Amino acid sequence: AFTHAWSGFTTHWYEELFSAYEAWDALKNSLLIALSTVGLSLTLGSTLIFFGSRSAVKRLLLLFYGSLAMPEIV
Repeated sequence: AFTHAWSGFTTHWYEELFSAYEAWDALKNSLLIALSTVGLSLTLGSTLIFFGSRSAVKRLLLLFYGSLAMPEIV
């Protein structure tokens, strides 16, 4: 049970957020990096699957499996 009644609840700060140029610019940069990462991952993954029967590529798989063993740094 809430002991304090809300008063004056507005969406003013949401309006400020969505009208801020910096927020849209940051969102654009984040989406660009995300889509680039997806494209690069799909390209490298498809290449490894297609050429995976060669012994030189099998040695390179350590690089890709190594990323699963190491924790990500955010």
